[in-house]
Amino acid sequence: MKHRNYPLLAAAILLFIAPACLAQTPFPDTPAGNQTKGWLDAFNAGDIEKYREFYRKNFPARVERAARAMELRQENGGFELKKVEESTPTKIVALLQERLSDRFVRISVEVEAGEPHQMTQLDLQGIPRPSVPHERSWMRKRPLIVFRARP
Repeated sequence: MKHRNYPLLAAAILLFIAPACLAQTPFPDTPAGNQTKGWLDAFNAGDIEKYREFYRKNFPARVERAARAMELRQENGGFELKKVEESTPTKIVALLQERLSDRFVRISVEVEAGEPHQMTQLDLQGIPRPSVPHERSWMRKRPLIVFRARP
């Protein structure tokens, strides 16, 4: 079957994937932002040895908690960064969403001012789902475009 409307099909696909691409929030390029990104990457990998190694290097006081953190990782599938609420060179506060649910947590990380910027605090706190201004209920309930096969 040949499609004569490839441009229309391509535009429709881009329309659906563009919001997901634009919604990805980067971590700030600060010591606190870089440490938090490193922690999230190690946590999301789901590999306890990689996670322990991250802690050995960046937050030695927390190495003994690695097994419990990996249990949490199994339960929630990891986290996605949704919003950075506060950022300084030594502190970051951000919203993360669990991958396997619509639950959110607020992460707060503080690091030492001097090299190697080891973590001094890591706090995760469950919060109610925040409102998302660009999300409209009608967009979640029905598709924007309907494709029908031509006879």
